[in-house]
Amino acid sequence: GDGTLVHTVVTIDNSILGSTVINYWRDGELATTNAAFPGNLSQIHDVNNWLGRSNWSGDGNLAGTFDEFRVYDGVLNDAAVKANTTAGPNVVPGSPAPANFIITSVTRNPATGEITLVWASEPGKTYVVQQSTTLGTGSWTDLPGSVASAGTSTSVAITPPVGQLLNHYRIKLP
Repeated sequence: GDGTLVHTVVTIDNSILGSTVINYWRDGELATTNAAFPGNLSQIHDVNNWLGRSNWSGDGNLAGTFDEFRVYDGVLNDAAVKANTTAGPNVVPGSPAPANFIITSVTRNPATGEITLVWASEPGKTYVVQQSTTLGTGSWTDLPGSVASAGTSTSVAITPPVGQLLNHYRIKLP
């Protein structure tokens, strides 16, 4: 592809008895409306759940990458879709986020297993690194110590627990 970032939203509304309405937005603009599906999505035998791949061999696969994928418990309205488009990836509208807080690099040393996280930081701030084996809420634990900002870019080296193959990390302001 040409590297163009595209924001795509699909809403699926099962609230109408016996029918499902599917709407598609591209970059905040409604592109397809009321694409009706005769029934409910629960009627689909969904043994294959893919992003960027079709269930049919004649269809091509996505030639791109996903920056982010979100699932909501409810149908977004037009205003919510526009707010998400305006906010961009990695920001949930309505939730506060520190200015310029972006993880800029994640590297792993194959010899030691050590992981280094680098992020855009604010001078004078102190950060907490958290670890979890799942992405659920309430499952995050603080790693020992805090990390003082090293200026506009800060890093931390983490040695994952031995034998723990799946770890997720995040950086927070205390």
